[in-house]
Amino acid sequence: MEGLEETLREYAFIVLSQKLKPSQGIEEAWVRDVRVRGEARGVVELEVVIAGRHGSLEVSESRIVKAAVHTAMCPSCMRKASKTGYTAVIQIRPAIGEFTGEVRRRLERVLAKLEARVRGSIISVEEVRNGVDILVEDQNVARIIASKLRSAFGGSVVETFKVTGVKPGGGRKGILTIAVRLLNVEAGYIIAYSGAPHIVLGGGPQGLQLLNMETGDLVEVGYDDLGKALVLDANSYVGVKLKRLSLDRVEGSQAIFRDIAGGGELRVKIGDVIVLRGSLVPGGVYLAYLLGGKAYILGEAGVE
Repeated sequence: MEGLEETLREYAFIVLSQKLKPSQGIEEAWVRDVRVRGEARGVVELEVVIAGRHGSLEVSESRIVKAAVHTAMCPSCMRKASKTGYTAVIQIRPAIGEFTGEVRRRLERVLAKLEARVRGSIISVEEVRNGVDILVEDQNVARIIASKLRSAFGGSVVETFKVTGVKPGGGRKGILTIAVRLLNVEAGYIIAYSGAPHIVLGGGPQGLQLLNMETGDLVEVGYDDLGKALVLDANSYVGVKLKRLSLDRVEGSQAIFRDIAGGGELRVKIGDVIVLRGSLVPGGVYLAYLLGGKAYILGEAGVE
């Protein structure tokens, strides 16, 4: 019954995701989970958890759905139930640190928006340590999924192929493994890398550009080298490496800031104000890293 329940859950997830449409006031809606509650006389009771988003606010609720079960099962469902017949594995891991709940929710939203043909090729989604493995029937479809994930998150995609035999008409057959490292940080974050705090300046297909807060050096780091990096709390560096600055005004080619803790003015050429996250408005309070006449703005900050 366990295999059948999983097949029913996945089938309901696909069908309901296709039919689900956001109601008025909801910008985005998706099926978060489907649970099998019980079965009686060929009718299965499913608890469906539906989530929606309006701006930064997420809400969810559950509904009971009943589905009739027939004993005949299509070949695709048989493969899903037995988790066989896959030719590709997509290994999804975070580029830095832990696979957090926020990353998981973003991943669910991307998968829910896949075309029916693409979702139908997914045999199973497996929870693994610090990530997710997706078993896929078709290798080209697996590449499509990996490409969409990189477009949504940024990060890197690396393919390897393990030969398992020869096709009847010639050519190799085997399992395609696609390692996807999701970029789970953005410009303005602080991470621990190589024993020192670094500010993330940006990212590309190959890796991240970082600013070493201890030395002021700029470094390029590939995603494969970020496995042991950790996301740090920027607020813990206020007064040590970071300042809280309030934008007072702009005069000609200079931005005039006020130091919240120390008082006094700080004048920085507009061209030397690097805004990594958010935007500057007069009166706003920001976390800033000062280096060589430049002010790196990491984003908004509260006033202590």
